[in-house]
Amino acid sequence: MIYSEKTSKWGSMRYLVAVPLVAAIGLMAACTETPAEAIQQEADKVFKEAEVMPEYPGGMEGLMNYMINSIKYPETAEADGLEGKVFVQFVIAPDGKVGQVEVVKSVRDDLDSEAVRVISEMPDWTPGKQDGKNVSVQMVLPIAYKL
Repeated sequence: MIYSEKTSKWGSMRYLVAVPLVAAIGLMAACTETPAEAIQQEADKVFKEAEVMPEYPGGMEGLMNYMINSIKYPETAEADGLEGKVFVQFVIAPDGKVGQVEVVKSVRDDLDSEAVRVISEMPDWTPGKQDGKNVSVQMVLPIAYKL
């Protein structure tokens, strides 16, 4: 810093020109989106939390009953004495359907596959709402396997 040359007035002016130029380009890019595209993006957005979260028919009690009645302990896992907790992520769509099912924390393939099967076959939920509109909401459900 001691030996560096002092910036000329013209060198400092480039910042005064660059900032408004970048702002103008950003404004133009933001204004190119049509209202229909903005509405579509809102519809495609997946919320992690919504003002009103999705609800399984019958609430938590209904969900627990469904899980208890639907999960079949894989024979290979039972024979091996395997226990664990599989975390399954899925999306409740604006129409209440379950989709985009995937395992985010695995135990073993046979337990994971059974968890995905049970989640994929769930009945429709009451969808989540944001600003009074049905929206897609991402959920994560832990499924515990105990012998």
